[in-house]
Amino acid sequence: MQDSITLEFESGVFEHRAYSLALGVDNVDQAYAEVINDGCTPFSSPTQYELTLFGGILVSTAFVVDRNGVYCEFIDEDWSDRIIAYAKQFAPEHQV
Repeated sequence: MQDSITLEFESGVFEHRAYSLALGVDNVDQAYAEVINDGCTPFSSPTQYELTLFGGILVSTAFVVDRNGVYCEFIDEDWSDRIIAYAKQFAPEHQV
C-alpha cells in the first residue's frame, strides 16, 4: 500500500502524508492570508482549478505549513456540493 502521494507545485514538492490536514473554508484567499499573518509558511498560494470533468466547476485551493510542520490545505468548502449538483442534472431520479 502506498503511504504517501507526491504533488509538484511551482513552489516545491508536497508529499501528502498522515500529518496533513485538508480544511474546507468559505474563502480560500482570506484563510490563507490569515494563517500566513499568524506565522505559517506559504507553500502554494491560492490557485483556482477548473474541474473539466464536472462541467468546468472552479475550485480554489492553497497550501501552507504550520509551526509544527503540518501541511495544511485550504479548499472551497462547497466544492463537493457543486459536483453533486452538476451530477444530478444527468441523473435526477437517482440518489447521487
